[in-house]
Amino acid sequence: MRTKKTAGFLALVLCVVFIFTACGTKLPGTDGGTSGSTGNSTRDTIPYSEMAYERPDVAGMKTRMAEVTADVQNAGSIDDILTVEKEVDALYSNFYTMRTLAMLKKYHDVNDTYFEEEYRTLDEASVELSNLVNDYNRAIVEGPHADAYRDKVGAYVYQSIVDGLRLNSSAVEAYKKERNQLNTDYNKMLTTATVTYDGVEYTMADINALGGMDYYMLLSEYYSQNAPAFGELYVKMIELDKQTASTLGFDSPADMYYLGYTRDYSPADALQLCTESKRLFVPLLEDVYGTSYNAGQVQMQAAMNQMPAALAEVDAELAEAWSFMTEYGLYDLAPSAGKQDGVGFTTELYGWDAPFIFFYWTDDFASTTTLMHEFGHFYDDWLRYDTTVVGNLDIAETYSQGLELLMHKQYGDFTMYGEEATMASLQDFMNVLTYQSLLEEFQQTIYSMDNLDYIAIGQVYGQLLEDYGFGSYFADDNGSDGSWFQVTHLFDAPFYTISYVTSAVSALQIWAESQQDWDAAVDTYMKLIRADQNQPFTDLLASAGLKAPHETAVLEEIAGYFVDVFGPQG
Repeated sequence: MRTKKTAGFLALVLCVVFIFTACGTKLPGTDGGTSGSTGNSTRDTIPYSEMAYERPDVAGMKTRMAEVTADVQNAGSIDDILTVEKEVDALYSNFYTMRTLAMLKKYHDVNDTYFEEEYRTLDEASVELSNLVNDYNRAIVEGPHADAYRDKVGAYVYQSIVDGLRLNSSAVEAYKKERNQLNTDYNKMLTTATVTYDGVEYTMADINALGGMDYYMLLSEYYSQNAPAFGELYVKMIELDKQTASTLGFDSPADMYYLGYTRDYSPADALQLCTESKRLFVPLLEDVYGTSYNAGQVQMQAAMNQMPAALAEVDAELAEAWSFMTEYGLYDLAPSAGKQDGVGFTTELYGWDAPFIFFYWTDDFASTTTLMHEFGHFYDDWLRYDTTVVGNLDIAETYSQGLELLMHKQYGDFTMYGEEATMASLQDFMNVLTYQSLLEEFQQTIYSMDNLDYIAIGQVYGQLLEDYGFGSYFADDNGSDGSWFQVTHLFDAPFYTISYVTSAVSALQIWAESQQDWDAAVDTYMKLIRADQNQPFTDLLASAGLKAPHETAVLEEIAGYFVDVFGPQG
């Protein structure tokens, strides 16, 4: 998962604030280029171990923002506005850097109450600060220098700022603050949740250590016992999303979130994609779902040691970015007591020009592919550290999934079961196309319902598991499957998951090319990741010769690729 793409904060600080969201900090109009090696000499990066947390002066920021907004309203020229903007950029760069650092510290040890409270404090403050930027940006776009400002930052960035004005208002400040707090509660609950059976309390780690029927029996109890509490939390968050969307003038929360994600397709388009996924991919998945591929075990350090050479085979610049990551310690992968499990993401510490990868390593091969996936995000951010980019999830996930698929060629360097690992990866991508579509349909259904409770939520989820060919293994007598609450995206980033589907379709086009000409596929990938991102997703794909992922013909081609690999149905 990517936490919001690097972007001029003036555009994306206005986006709906999620737990992983850290808005960008680069001043529009100061782009340093988007292709070729950026080098490290102009970066402000220091080792992660030396990054010191200091709570930002939020009160001072509020006072200063009121002053600079007045300055913008009275600006005599565009140059006056850009001078003010440098100061504002520095203020927000520091704030979001510290907020992200507090988040990483909190996730490294969920029992660290200091950073939990610091993150809660800054998360709450971020809502108010977003509204102040809203006032600041409105002063620009409604002022006499709006046209000159548009010329300076570019039409696409400018439009994202205008769109962003719709996403924030003092009228929804209380809703957003409460939602952020509930979201933090969710992540702590997920880490500390237990199940009691026959008088014995089990953690999720205890359950995972079991085998056979004991594992499934206790996991079923875990979902059953915890679903009511998570359901109560989720219903509150949905109601807050509905109140926020309605107050801001959106027809639905989905419309609000889609605008925040800068998508060039609608929720209705996404549902049509879900329908096509069921038609084309569910029958294929059902044929191979029971097939197990042995990809082997890969220890973290072994994978870390192999990555530089594997990346260099794709492109030398990828290996350069890897060296940068390891030199400055910009990752937290190793399992440890108290570390947040169940989440994986790449974020950015903006003030230090430093992308950062976080997830919980296990020794199965999936952790190796997760590392490849997240490094696609890392490289993207590393490449554009001094560039204004309007965030787009579909673009970001295409970069990460594209790298993951391109590196099939190197899987044998990580495990002796390279061919099986490749088959397992493609099976996983079939899962992505179906399960992430399921989650989109699940959310659009749940958000349209009234009188929700955990039973109704579980019933919808259980039915969709059946519809998409997975089967509902934890449903109770009411047909309510409580396993839905383990999906962190539902809480952290509503309506995010369809971007995994659109990007998977895009990345699989690159993979198909690699089967015919690997070097040409690498060229396509590098052209795509070095392209100007300030354009709609489908336009960016077209610039690299890729087709839009919503086209039925493209989806049928992808289904054909799977048939070629796994064999015909039946």
